[in-house]
Amino acid sequence: MYGYKKGGRPKLNDSEKRSKRITLRYDQEEYDEIKSKLEDSRYRTLSDMLREIVINGRYVHQVENKTEIKLMMFLGKFSVNLNQIAKVLNSISNPTQIQLETIETLNKIFDILDNHIFDKK
Repeated sequence: MYGYKKGGRPKLNDSEKRSKRITLRYDQEEYDEIKSKLEDSRYRTLSDMLREIVINGRYVHQVENKTEIKLMMFLGKFSVNLNQIAKVLNSISNPTQIQLETIETLNKIFDILDNHIFDKK
């Protein structure tokens, strides 16, 4: 207008715009369940939540339980340490028996955690 840029978010080009709409119908019980999941999630809108579920096949809920938070923090730290150990062990061209046993033990620990966290039988 007067040679200066307008503030705000930059305009999206046509390929980035979400212009397609899908309408879904639910009974009251289904709707209440979906709204409850939305309230317990990290998503701001129902569209964000459903898009994530449909496209990426996952639903991320907010964690409010202190035990769950501590467990997630522990697993995050554990996985960082595990990756550092794996990097060192994988860089060794001729591993010793102790190094091979360490790799085997780490694999067992990973399998146990994987089976318990994801309730695999």
